[in-house]
Amino acid sequence: YEVGPEVAEPFRSAFGAGVARDGSLDLPAAAERALAAAGCERIERVDLCTACHPQLFFSHRRDRGHTGRQGVLAAVV
Repeated sequence: YEVGPEVAEPFRSAFGAGVARDGSLDLPAAAERALAAAGCERIERVDLCTACHPQLFFSHRRDRGHTGRQGVLAAVV
């Protein structure tokens, strides 16, 4: 999603240029890089856009401030 340089630069510094390009931030890529750096060898990613699937996800930006809650399930096995 779109961010300003004051947000992009810390992500670029921490995770590399690929996570912050052209005014956009790739949070899944940042998370994958953080997990890999922590030693996770198998990372599965579900590429579903929260803004593109209103029946599945809340999106603060898409819904202009109307929010809900979402959760994440993670396991180390």
